[in-house]
Amino acid sequence: MPARWVYYISGHGYGHAQRCAHVVREFARRWPDVEVDIRTTAAPFIFEGLGKRVSYEHVEIDRGVIEDSSIQLNWPKTFENLRDLIQDKDQIVRSEAAILRDTGAQMILADIPWLAGYVAQAAGIPCYAQGNFTWDWIYEPYLQQSADGRAMRDVISGGYQRMSGWLRLPFPHEHRHLKVLAELPLVDTPAILPPNIVLERLGISPDDTRQRIYFAMRGGISPETLAHAVAEDPSLLYLSSQPATGSLPTGAIAVPADLRFWDALSVCNLAISKLGHGIVTDTIAHRVRLLWPPRNGFREDLMLAAGAQPYCPNAELPLDDFLAGRWASHVHLLLQAPLPETRHPIAGAAFIADWVARHLGLFPL
Repeated sequence: MPARWVYYISGHGYGHAQRCAHVVREFARRWPDVEVDIRTTAAPFIFEGLGKRVSYEHVEIDRGVIEDSSIQLNWPKTFENLRDLIQDKDQIVRSEAAILRDTGAQMILADIPWLAGYVAQAAGIPCYAQGNFTWDWIYEPYLQQSADGRAMRDVISGGYQRMSGWLRLPFPHEHRHLKVLAELPLVDTPAILPPNIVLERLGISPDDTRQRIYFAMRGGISPETLAHAVAEDPSLLYLSSQPATGSLPTGAIAVPADLRFWDALSVCNLAISKLGHGIVTDTIAHRVRLLWPPRNGFREDLMLAAGAQPYCPNAELPLDDFLAGRWASHVHLLLQAPLPETRHPIAGAAFIADWVARHLGLFPL
């Protein structure tokens, strides 16, 4: 039977899925005959074309945080969802463990569903966490305010206690149960197209001297707000990934759906986006400054902003100014910040792929 491993991936946002897809792509390139089973609620298109032995199945293994918009988190609904998942825990674990035993899976990598630890214990195989945060840490400030919060936290922490260790991404917190097995480089996704081709695809003249600002958010503001932000300063050229209900205002360009995010980002000077490990990694890798509106209480944000600062100048865009389209002064202030000479290691996908291969016995530890 060929070697086989399982990737349990959080469906929260895009960052978890995108970096895991890059890891699988690297792994499949090196070991194309090894079976990789991706089990997640993340969108299947993210994992298309990764390799002939890579399978995808939609599995409810993680609930993350419910988002009303890109920056507005719904904590009451999040914990309703979490209670339902905990109630279904034993049934999910039995079902998943049976599948893993039947398929002959040898190990689990989890980015970073806590349920994977229980599945691993039931299936009799090791499970390793991958990420910079764990869900018990994210939820903790809110669970402390709930009558059943401590019991819920203990169930979630119990999943991590059953894991064999942590492959820890940069800008992390500490965890009282997980042993850190490796400090990872960043898992970046490189640009493919050269800048001149990207500019051509965007319809931007090479002689255009405007600073290019990538509004890299889907939702969160109205078309009128974007129009106000664009009109505020004609010396700035905005690229937008927000679905347009009509034509964008003069001074803004819609990024074509078939142009990869990382290629568009690579020709920009600054990005406006919610904070997340994925966008922080991308702005560091492509040497782009980051301006971010705050989310309501996602504990990772300030940790990320502080950790990334030596490698990527970043600043908060106050919520009132963000929602009103008063962006220009914040953009210009951050554009004055020099890009640091310090570079963060970014070969995380290859590092993780090799680590998994060693633990599958494909070459010596």
